[in-house]
Amino acid sequence: MAVDVNRSRFAFYPENRLIGVIAGEQSARTLLDELVTLGMAETDLGVFSDDAGLRLLDEDGFGHGWLGHFERWIQSLTDEREEWRAYGEAMASGQSLVALRIDRRSAAYRDVIDAYHRAGATLIRYFGPAVIEEVD
Repeated sequence: MAVDVNRSRFAFYPENRLIGVIAGEQSARTLLDELVTLGMAETDLGVFSDDAGLRLLDEDGFGHGWLGHFERWIQSLTDEREEWRAYGEAMASGQSLVALRIDRRSAAYRDVIDAYHRAGATLIRYFGPAVIEEVD
């Protein structure tokens, strides 16, 4: 499986992404396998973990120049800041983020949510256009 692990670019806003926190490499692998079985493309999947994942998340944006910092500052004025903080704390404690690019209206969306739950994912959020939906 060729899933992107800590190879994403700095995303100012993860639009049309479902993100959840997974504890343990085996749980993450199980979830990824199930998502592929559900028909999700490997190119739409991403995993963020360890220090490299934290650098990509870049909670304050300083690692991505003045534009990245400005974007994170804008986000600090919204609820999105708390989402980034919670994800950063999860990765710092050894957990991983599994992200999937999916449209909320997709026929597979409900099955995908169920797969995240079966894998024991927490902090499951759907980042849509200008909205964050709490899923768990």
